[in-house]
Amino acid sequence: MRKGLKVLAAGVIIGSLLSGCSHVRFPAAFKIDVAQGNILEKEKVEQLRPGMNQRQVVYLLGSPVMRDTFDSDEWNYIYEFSKSGGVPHRYRITLKFEGKVLKSIEGDLDKIKAWHEQNKA
Repeated sequence: MRKGLKVLAAGVIIGSLLSGCSHVRFPAAFKIDVAQGNILEKEKVEQLRPGMNQRQVVYLLGSPVMRDTFDSDEWNYIYEFSKSGGVPHRYRITLKFEGKVLKSIEGDLDKIKAWHEQNKA
């Protein structure tokens, strides 16, 4: 009985000590840039035009990250970028097809253009 009580007490103390360290930041730690999804380059997004076929769209942007399960005529391109652990920037473009022909382009087209202008290297 005493041995179990000692183990329990040791566990509580160790847990308390470890949880107290969760707020500690290491200033020398390197944080990487994280990019996820389809990279939406301004030059390629600007080339999208209604009337293009699906193969032309895939050539420009690649395969979409998400295709609507219930509507195969809707493609979603999503890009999220976080610089050095900072606030993530998220951009989305939704392409709607009729058959295999692009009918409409919706989403964050202006944000994509502004982001690329701001981050020119």
